[in-house]
Amino acid sequence: MVMQTSLAAFSDDERLWSDKLLNGTGALWLTTALIGQWLFVSYIIGFYGLSFVGGNLSQWADVLPKGIIEGESFGNSMIIIHILLPILVMSLGGLQLVPAIRNRFRTFHRVNGRVYLITAVITSITGIYMILVRGTVGDTIQHLITTFNGLLILLFAYFTIDMAMRRNIEEHRKWAMRLFVVVSGVWTFRVMLMFWFTANGGPVGVDLETFTGPAIKIMTVGQFLLPLLILECYFAGQQSTNHLNKVLASVIVLLTTLCMSVGIFAAFAGMWLPRMT
Repeated sequence: MVMQTSLAAFSDDERLWSDKLLNGTGALWLTTALIGQWLFVSYIIGFYGLSFVGGNLSQWADVLPKGIIEGESFGNSMIIIHILLPILVMSLGGLQLVPAIRNRFRTFHRVNGRVYLITAVITSITGIYMILVRGTVGDTIQHLITTFNGLLILLFAYFTIDMAMRRNIEEHRKWAMRLFVVVSGVWTFRVMLMFWFTANGGPVGVDLETFTGPAIKIMTVGQFLLPLLILECYFAGQQSTNHLNKVLASVIVLLTTLCMSVGIFAAFAGMWLPRMT
């Protein structure tokens, strides 16, 4: 009986330790993602925002080959919305996932959640318009995959709202996190791209003139599929009663965070900061 009690206590200690490890790595991932997205927001404000306020939209042509086109008021408006609205999406979206904010500032959580959902849906619709009507860099396969990402945003937004209305808080939380990672696809792609360049010492598998190539196609899928898979691993770890599964999920999240940190630094130093100065 004493031995059984000791084993039970040891098992409880293992689960407590592994739960703390998983929660800690999850918090580290979210903190890193928030910092990375706020750096991206600083770039959007510093380059696109200031040029928009200054009436110098011609600067956008340097990074948007099919951006502002003279005489196309509707199309130009869609692009401006799609470029500038992520300032709100990425500034506020991640705050929805912070437990302290969610639990202590519930009114802010509800209002911010509605703003996030509306702006995310609008950003998705304008993005799909840009791909299908205005056109963008890359080939048809990349366009279709990115369009699918946009449709996932609309679908996940629906489930997030539906679960909230049903008062199913746990499922609402999960769908909100899934929504966050697919909405972050544009940012994730840039982080993955710069991590790839850094790891390989250059654009291996990427044609910079046409912005196509096998690596680009993989990253176009990976910008939403890889984060979703990692998130599901995190959920599985949370639900598991086996501490080894929790440790494995923690290792996956931690390795992802380390790779993401490299990509964020490379993207900010090599892509975003130079255009802001």
